[in-house]
Amino acid sequence: SDASVSKPRVPSASDDIAPRAADVLVTAAKAIADRLRVNVLRVLKEDSYGVLELCSILDIAQPALSHHLKVLHEAGMTARRREGTSVFYRRAPAASPLHAAMLAAVDAVDLTPAQ
Repeated sequence: SDASVSKPRVPSASDDIAPRAADVLVTAAKAIADRLRVNVLRVLKEDSYGVLELCSILDIAQPALSHHLKVLHEAGMTARRREGTSVFYRRAPAASPLHAAMLAAVDAVDLTPAQ
């Protein structure tokens, strides 16, 4: 046996390797881990909408939708602008290849209900 060859080091949970990249991945994955948020991103692909418009399109109450929009915004998946008392959301440009791949997956998945 060759004792001079060391085993490759396996990263442990305590390693601080690219924590920012890992945080971005986890936050983005959590953001799209909900069917409603996936639908929001699909709606926002073509245009920007106000919160009340999105409530009507998605048939959801405003407080619930606002929570989901906050999650998407904090993950960098949406951009927002304020006009008076209204807030408008649109899909944010992909900030990384990871976001681009996630948005491509969102667009590709078939969300029609199973018959």
